[in-house]
Amino acid sequence: MSILPERLDEVLGEEIYKREDSNLVQEALIRLGVNASDTFQEFYIQYAGPFWEEHVPYELLDIADEENNIESCTLISRKEHGFPK
Repeated sequence: MSILPERLDEVLGEEIYKREDSNLVQEALIRLGVNASDTFQEFYIQYAGPFWEEHVPYELLDIADEENNIESCTLISRKEHGFPK
């Protein structure tokens, strides 16, 4: 049973948001050395980003896909600004 909201699949139901390789998520989390919540993991195992809307001034990066992603930005933040794990 999914712990994600049911309506989420209505919003992100298009093929472009379907994760093709769920191993990328676990591999990125291992490289980052983080213990992500079950909800976070399920979201990224099921959906691939980035996620954005024209009328919303924010973008939610994907964890591993694309050049700019959560993993790459986190590693840069740790190196450049000393962010902890």
